[in-house]
Amino acid sequence: MTCSRPSRAPRRVRVVACVAVTADGKIDSAAREGGGFASRLDRDRLDALRAEADALVVGARTVRTEDPPFRVRDPARRHRRRERGRPEQPLVVVISRSGEIPPQARFLHEPCGGRLLALPENPAPAVSGGLEALVRGGELELVRAGHGEVDVEVLLAQLGTRGVRSVLVEGGGEMLAAFVERDLLDELCVTICPVLLGGRDAPTAVEGRGLSIAGRRRLELLEVERAADELFLRYRVGRGT
Repeated sequence: MTCSRPSRAPRRVRVVACVAVTADGKIDSAAREGGGFASRLDRDRLDALRAEADALVVGARTVRTEDPPFRVRDPARRHRRRERGRPEQPLVVVISRSGEIPPQARFLHEPCGGRLLALPENPAPAVSGGLEALVRGGELELVRAGHGEVDVEVLLAQLGTRGVRSVLVEGGGEMLAAFVERDLLDELCVTICPVLLGGRDAPTAVEGRGLSIAGRRRLELLEVERAADELFLRYRVGRGT
């Protein structure tokens, strides 16, 4: 007679977010010009965080407005990933409510460990002919999670079944808010850049509906680094009450 072991709940995916902000807390100008104030050193920090992640998660608006690269640049870091039996590049996940992604976007054409476009289940948005061709060719996979908008908790569970154990959230403010509001963010890395932008309509690192004072998330400072006029801060994120 054999006894089966009780099934274990899937291990929770670890979520880290990385953001560069001005000294007055902005991630972009009110005109949404695409940031551009972070230093070479900050970009290298981002590269190191990418190298540690199984998947990179970003909102579609960031892709449309900034079209940043989503890959590990440093050959040594890519080599270390291969030595650990991991793909040279992480999986890239773009979250979109509308399915509107420019077919020429970098993430669709740069080397990566796979490409997912996460969309809500209902209503199911249509994707452009260019994206449909990439789906048919196996270069892009569509995943569905949530109603009306992508449910990031459901999405993380789906990523967990694919073997993803850690994700790096790269923006924007609405995307980061979705993880904060659902108590899914474990760690926050912030680079404070020595510039001011101002503007009541300029986006901040965490947008969304916002939290009450009673429901605020407390942060535990784990690391501080100064490089010239920049400050790099790493926090552990507490849970809501």
